[in-house]
Amino acid sequence: MGLLVKEFNVYRWAGSMSQDAAHLCRRERIVARIHSQKRAQPRRVVEERLSLA
Repeated sequence: MGLLVKEFNVYRWAGSMSQDAAHLCRRERIVARIHSQKRAQPRRVVEERLSLA
């Protein structure tokens, strides 16, 4: 019975949900940062080419 209660503990479930949400938020921030850097790179290349000309 104690094992059953431990397995279905609502506080453990809530903690797990919070950790999952934090992980997803962190992952979304990283993906957004990567995408913003990919978009910014061509501009830098164009600016460098213009300054060399």
